Amino acid sequence: MTTTPPLSKFLALLLVLAAAAVWASCGSDATSTEPTATPRVAPSSGQPGTASTARQTTSRPASLAKTNQRNMNDPRQAFGVVKLDDGKVLVIGGIGPYGSFPLVEEYDPATDTWTTKARMLTSRAFSPAIRMQDGRILVMGGSGETENLDSAELYDPKTDTWIQVRRMIDNRGLHDAILLDDGKVLVTGGTGLRGGALNTVEVYDPEKEDWFELASLQFHRGSHGSVRLHDGRILIAGGGDGAGTPVEQAEIYDPATGEWSSGGVMTTGRVALSLTLLNDGRVLAYGGEEFSSAEIYDPETNTWAELPEPGVPRQDHTATLLNDGRVLFAGGGLKQGTTEDTAEIFDPETDRFEPAGNMDAARVSHRSVLLNDGRVMVIGGAQRTGPYDTVEFYNPATETWVSDPFLGSWEKAAPLVQPRAGHTTTILDDGALLIAGGRARLDESDIQTLVDFIPATEIYNPSTGESRAVADMNDPRGGHIAAGLPGGRVLVAGGRQLVIDEEESRKITFIGTAEIYDPADDTWTQVADMTVARWAHTGIALADGTVMVVGGENDDGKVATAEVYDPDTDTWTEVSLMADGRSGHSMELLPDGRLMVAGGSGPTVEVYDFATRTWSLLPNLDQRLRDAAVGVLQDGTILVAGGFGSQGPSNSALVHVLGTTQWEYVDRLPEARVGSTMTLLDNGGILMLGGTGTTKAWIFDGTVGGWLYGGKMFDSRRDHTATLLPDGRVITIGGEARNRAINDSVEIYTPPQ
Repeated sequence: MTTTPPLSKFLALLLVLAAAAVWASCGSDATSTEPTATPRVAPSSGQPGTASTARQTTSRPASLAKTNQRNMNDPRQAFGVVKLDDGKVLVIGGIGPYGSFPLVEEYDPATDTWTTKARMLTSRAFSPAIRMQDGRILVMGGSGETENLDSAELYDPKTDTWIQVRRMIDNRGLHDAILLDDGKVLVTGGTGLRGGALNTVEVYDPEKEDWFELASLQFHRGSHGSVRLHDGRILIAGGGDGAGTPVEQAEIYDPATGEWSSGGVMTTGRVALSLTLLNDGRVLAYGGEEFSSAEIYDPETNTWAELPEPGVPRQDHTATLLNDGRVLFAGGGLKQGTTEDTAEIFDPETDRFEPAGNMDAARVSHRSVLLNDGRVMVIGGAQRTGPYDTVEFYNPATETWVSDPFLGSWEKAAPLVQPRAGHTTTILDDGALLIAGGRARLDESDIQTLVDFIPATEIYNPSTGESRAVADMNDPRGGHIAAGLPGGRVLVAGGRQLVIDEEESRKITFIGTAEIYDPADDTWTQVADMTVARWAHTGIALADGTVMVVGGENDDGKVATAEVYDPDTDTWTEVSLMADGRSGHSMELLPDGRLMVAGGSGPTVEVYDFATRTWSLLPNLDQRLRDAAVGVLQDGTILVAGGFGSQGPSNSALVHVLGTTQWEYVDRLPEARVGSTMTLLDNGGILMLGGTGTTKAWIFDGTVGGWLYGGKMFDSRRDHTATLLPDGRVITIGGEARNRAINDSVEIYTPPQ
């Protein structure tokens, strides 16, 4: 059987989330032989065992060159990629919309332009591309239109021509190739003509223009990795054995002796992993199969050691060594068909992984290249819908991803004094921000440590980026509300805190306490408690100087009550009950002065009329939603998007025009999200940011009823705050990242002028 499913012209996509799927269904294609260093001439396309002098020396007829800005001319996955001597990038072959193809194109970073080049002589995918010492490019084997190939060809960038060279000894797909110090190319393992895993090894000698067999690997393997160590030896690790089992044993080839030796035993066998040689000589192995783990090989001790888990399982991803010695990992997928848009950076100084934001597209079987200017270009790949022609760039200097143009701009501001999530942010009279409470980890350097609620407070100046700690609250709390009072003071109320019970166990309790911060003398003053304890409620400062809080949750369940705090009398007064108890809802003041609440309960939406002091129902949403984002356009139209609904995380978006009897669907969000925030911009758009699983921001344009791309934040965040500043910018603060770290980061979005 072949390595991969037949690549017919009707195949729109081959998602190779894993070569691993191959191993479960096919046996070994080559029988084990005693390792030998004796070379033999590879059979040519002529009679077995004879050398053929005939070879094709001209490329296919050149077609009229095509060019395209930023993105490739042709979508592709599972292709070869090489950075040329002049800094340009060449992509070779791969799988297009209808199977393997021979198409080649070149990217010029100076002009941000792709130009098609001479086609290969043979359609192929999963073929390594090796830049030889003379600048030519060698490709060999790979998946053809119907089977794994034994053909090989050389490309000369100077003349834009391909020539066919001698065929390999074995047909191979999912193999690996690496340039040796002496200029030869070592090819190892893979899957053979009938699809089984190989242990054979061969080398291409450019001086003799021929292939020679070398000593075999000790283990059959394909979808493995190889790196050249600092001493010139080659480390082979990972891959599948053809019988459904990942290979744990690593091997080392010594070109000086032509022999293989043990490279130690990995802590975990990995198929479709990445192997990266670090500047200190160690080798980093990451991912493969369903693994989020990583491990390090030390050539000094010939041992492997597992690292703390990065947190995102991925295989068939990319790993790129940055100029500063760190490693960027991007994309990848899992066997069940999901793909990742996340990225992470490994720092060998600390041996830790940190999130590196999100790509615009989740992709697998893509490629990445470090450009001469230090940026990383991620190219092509695929998702369920088919292969991509898109590219995107990661800039390590600014920690940003860039692909298509987006509206506005993001800047990373100075961090908080205290990392926090579930806090509040309130604008003070002088334009500074009071940031109060929330939750934080007991040890911020370890995302596995316990979380506690904190009383810590700080004042952040968005003009200077300076943040300074101020007096702590009387009570630690998170999930509370904060609202400005007359005279520049700030009220906080409710939330949760941790207590130690009689059995010395940690217990979360709901609180109803309230206190007021006075920036004039940096003091917190305890005031009257609310009538009930509540958490995940909402609060708003009213025009008469009072503060209204609505809903929430406590030991009795969801709360349907609302109450108003009067700072003049230091009293809380209940108002009429809502129709439904709700928590994790959203609340917005409508242009007509009424107060609207939505989500956090059933599908009901309610408005409170201050004139009549009563609640009334608006038309129901189409489903129960929690942690949905709610915004109000300048004309009073209500927008509800995302949230956790009856089918899980939602990407639906609905609008309700006041005075009508129903909700109308508008364009769906490009991605499902829960726990996002919405902020009405001065230009009338609504900025939606944060929430689970993404750093992307979107702007809802009410004039067209659709979403415009607002770029990507530097950090993922949920349980954050987003605040419209007096100058029209939006500042987002803190929150919990996708890897469960608590953020101290601050970012500012500037809308387009």
